[in-house]
Formats: sequence, C-alpha cells, structure tokens
Amino acid sequence: MSNTNNRDFEAWTIPGFFILYVGAGHNVAISKIKQRKDFDVMATYTTRKGQLDAVQFKIPARLHRGVKSVLQKLESGEYDKVG
Repeated sequence: MSNTNNRDFEAWTIPGFFILYVGAGHNVAISKIKQRKDFDVMATYTTRKGQLDAVQFKIPARLHRGVKSVLQKLESGEYDKVG
C-alpha cells in the first residue's frame, strides 16, 4: 500500500503497524473509526484552545484491507454523508 497524503488525513507504515492520522474536520469518520475494535487511538492532538485538532490511530498490519477501506471512505467523502 502506498502512502496516502492529504491535508486532512494521512496513512503510513511502521514495522507491524499502519498509522492513520485523521484531522478534526472528519469528526464523523473519527467517531466511526474509534468504534472499530482493532483500531487503537495512539494520540489525540488539540489546539491551544483545547479543541480537537486530529486523532492518530495505530492499526495492526494484518488489517491492511480495513485500512484501505477507511482510506477509500475518507477520500470519497463517504463518512461525511448524512444518513
């Protein structure tokens, strides 16, 4: 899987894991990704005013299809659709 870079989300690999960074503009995506059992929150970034800026997830490499699916949904805006 190649690196996907975007202002609002990004994914890269470290040995044994994928790291997924999702900006606060994707709040629906963040809440849905948090619900996934094997997607652990690695870090939460906030602004100086205490508002959510981004969330970073750590995902086992064995779940590469799940990461690919999440990235496709982020790219297409599927998470942002209401309903």
